[in-house]
Order: sequence, then C-alpha cells, then structure tokens
Amino acid sequence: MKDSVVKSAGASLLAALVMSCALLGTAEAARDSQKEYDELTAAEKTAARRAGKEAFEKKTLGKLNVCADPGNMPLSDINGAGYQNKIAEVIARALGADLIYFWRPYLERGLTRETFETNMCDVLLDLPSDYGLALTTFPIYRTTYVFAYRNDRGFDFKGFDDPALKKLRIGVFQTSGVREVLTKRGLAPNLKLHTLSHNADLKPENQPWRQVQEVIDGKLDVAAIWGPFAGWVEKMKGEPIMVQPVNLWEDYIPLEFELSIGVRKRDAKLKYALEYALEASKDEIEKILNDYGVPLVQCSRCLIQGTLPAHGAYTVLPLDGLRPEAGSGDARSGCHAAAARILAGGRRRPHAGALQRGAGRRHRAHQAAHQEGRRHQCARRAGVRADAYGGAQPSSRSHRKARRSRRRHQRRRR
Repeated sequence: MKDSVVKSAGASLLAALVMSCALLGTAEAARDSQKEYDELTAAEKTAARRAGKEAFEKKTLGKLNVCADPGNMPLSDINGAGYQNKIAEVIARALGADLIYFWRPYLERGLTRETFETNMCDVLLDLPSDYGLALTTFPIYRTTYVFAYRNDRGFDFKGFDDPALKKLRIGVFQTSGVREVLTKRGLAPNLKLHTLSHNADLKPENQPWRQVQEVIDGKLDVAAIWGPFAGWVEKMKGEPIMVQPVNLWEDYIPLEFELSIGVRKRDAKLKYALEYALEASKDEIEKILNDYGVPLVQCSRCLIQGTLPAHGAYTVLPLDGLRPEAGSGDARSGCHAAAARILAGGRRRPHAGALQRGAGRRHRAHQAAHQEGRRHQCARRAGVRADAYGGAQPSSRSHRKARRSRRRHQRRRR
C-alpha cells in the first residue's frame, strides 16, 4: 500500500514537472519561435503581433535586456548619459519591464553573434533599418553625416567639390562613408583619420565625437562626422559651431540612414511589443532626440519624421564601372566607380562555397568568385574595400578572401 502511494506521488510530481516544462517551453516558443520572421505565414505574424500587443498592454515582459556601448557619447555610455540610454529607459517604462544592460562596444566585430547568439541581450539600439543580421522594428528616425566647423570661420560650402576644401584640414572617422566620398574627390591628403578604438569607455579621448572638439580647439578646420556627434556638441555643450548636413551632396554613397531597434530574427513577439511601446512613447522619444541635437531628416515611414531635406534613393552604378569610363583614358576612374557601386550596393555576392554541388554550379561559382575578385582588386586600386554593410575600410582583407575562394574552386575544377 505504502509503495503504491509513493509511486502515485512520484508519478504526480513527475507529471507536474513535465507540465511546468511544457508551459515554459510554450511561453518561450511564443517569444522566440522556431522560424525566422521572414519564414512566418501571414497568420503567424498576426498571432505574433497579437502576443506582442498583449505583452505591452498587460506589462508581462518582466525585463528588457539591452546591449549598449559603454563609451560612445552622445549615443551611449556606462553612466546612462547617452540618448540611446534615455530612449531605452522610456521603452522599458512603457513595457513595465526592468531595464538590464550588457555593455559591449558597438565597434567590435561579431556584434550580433556575440550578443544575440550568446543570449547576452535581446535588444540592440540604433541598427540600420535594413540590417541583415537582425529583425528590426519600423524606423525610429533618419539622420545624416554633417560638416561641423567653428561659426566664426565664415565657411559657405556648396558641396564636396567646393575648392575651399582643398586648403583645409578635415577630420573623418576611419570607417565612415563620408571619408570615401572625400577620397573620391581627391581630398585624401587633407584628411585626418580618427581610428577605430575598443577602449573608448576607458579613454574618452578616443570617442569619435572628439573630432568636433578638435575643430573647436583649432586643431582641425572641419569635421566630416556623424550628425548626432556634432549636434550634441552644439546643442548640449553650447559650443560655437555650425552643423551643415551633407546628405544632398552625394548620389552614390549613402550618407543618410534610417535607424531602428534590432532583435533576434526569431523574436517577432518582442519586435511587436517594442513597436507598441515606441508608438506610445513617440513624444518622449522626439523630445530626447531634439534635446541631444540629433539632426532629423525627413522620413515619412519613421516614428519621428524630421524636418531636414532628405536625399531619397541613391544611384547604383552598373557593373561596367569595372571598365574605364568612355573617353576618360584612365582605368582608375572606372575603379572609383566600381568601388562606389560596391559601397552603395550593400552585401557582396555570395561566395561559391554557398552554392550546391554540381559541375555546372561549380563552374558558375568559379565565375562568380572570379568576378568578385576583379571587383575587389579594382576597389583596392581605388583605395577601398567593400564592407558587408556599405561602409568603407582599408582594402586587402576582402581581396585576399576573394582570391582564396577563387583558387579553392580552381583546384576543385581540376
């Protein structure tokens, strides 16, 4: 009798554990599904939206794990003084969730791999709206690169081809698109690079906004810089500078971007919950951006629509930019055009290894790798390499990668 009671109790306990695990599994599946967002059916997306709305209205999220940069003012810092930190606080409050930070420099490689895939956080702020490695909310705002210079210098720039620029010291960030625009116009000797730093929280002088301070101190004449850096120095620090947007001066390399919140590709419920929180907090977010002096470009599909003129779609050059332009007599000009196309076009073509096996497919893969190598060789001659998301960095790594891929497929064909 006693044994049967013990067995019955054990079975009941086991059943309870199984049930609780099933409930936990169901809750997790509702939050982080087995499918990526693009694989969901219309009905599944509707269900995820409904679940996100319920999480927002009933405040059931519990906690909001956010990855943030510990040293990149005015965007974010470990003391919570950046506008990204303020926006995260507003969103967490709207969701009724506790805000938890995981501090990690945004400048390092493997941003999503070392955050989302390791469960360090659930949210990345200010990702480009078309960022391929994450699921993004609707755009929150659009901003641009700018020229920042002292307001007592009397500059009146009309474009990147302005002759006055050839006599000035211009500060640029190492991996910025505006650096490539200026290089393309023969201004490389005038540029002073602010290099990539992974310890800007420990050494604030390494933060990118410091180039604006160098302009104020007279060490630079102009800083060609990300707009929020210059706007913050002008608005919140009250320094005597002019902030001039440059997004209308270039047609090939994008200089304005829409920014969103990023989550895991399988986390559709959180995406929708964040969107409801964003809509409910629109006025607070707009005030934060204005208080920090963020240049807000017109954007009809953004939460904050902005007032500065927008460039709109950028021109994508044809592939024959690999050849010299007609009548130019200079192969380098064709390489500059090809480099601009790479930079404006976003992702590179997939390497041959991504294609399925088969003689015909291997041959096409070899051709693709060969063409990729030509493009990167040409880009290297122009002084740039294609970054996976349209940025520009010193060449060679991508070229070597394409060359190794080409050789690998040549060996396979033998």
